[in-house]
Amino acid sequence: MADDRKEMLDLLIAQDRVRPPLEPPAACTHCLTPLPPDKRAYRECHPCYPQHPRILEGFAAATYAVKGTPAWDLLLDAKFKRVPPEVLDGAVRSIAASTSLAAEVSFPRFFTSDEQFVAILIPSRSGLMSRCAEAWGAQKDWPRPTVIEGLTADSSRPHQTGLSLPERREAAQGKYECNVDLGLRHVLLIDDVYTTGHTIFDAARAVLAAGAESVSAVVYARYFTQSNIAMEIYSKAVK
Repeated sequence: MADDRKEMLDLLIAQDRVRPPLEPPAACTHCLTPLPPDKRAYRECHPCYPQHPRILEGFAAATYAVKGTPAWDLLLDAKFKRVPPEVLDGAVRSIAASTSLAAEVSFPRFFTSDEQFVAILIPSRSGLMSRCAEAWGAQKDWPRPTVIEGLTADSSRPHQTGLSLPERREAAQGKYECNVDLGLRHVLLIDDVYTTGHTIFDAARAVLAAGAESVSAVVYARYFTQSNIAMEIYSKAVK
């Protein structure tokens, strides 16, 4: 079987189920405050910088997602298993292909045989990215990163879905621990969705504390709350 990820992605884009993010972003990736053209390379506004210090070497997303759009529905169908098994398998495979392509384009070093570049899945209750990793393994002709286990999550923390911004920050702070010595390795964190960023940044801190030389992150969806700014950005995404 050939590497058919690009064909799958083109079909998803045609169906409006994937909206590739614009580069550079027209608004702060955290609060959606519009950024002037000369500030867009920074990806965030000044007030958000203290919340999310630049510990990520790079960040990529396969798609924008806004509540009520096909891209968001695809994520929820796969994450919460809202569809029949035969449809669920296709949804997971679609997300796996999109995320894999976004990672390979943005972070090609992780798709080589260099053992210093490894990927770590951020643990989640839904296990969506674990299912995506299984899909990568099942598709022998798909390039894929070397995935290792490393992060554990405090299961007593509340689920972040539906929480306010301060509550999400509190739920994520100190949630993750890295139980392996990363020995100056470069790490690519993989997660399903980036909402406020607290989960990814807490996981990144844990990875760096375990000795990682650098940490980057890729997600399937960069979620924007439904607002005029979000919808404007979403509507301008490249089809």
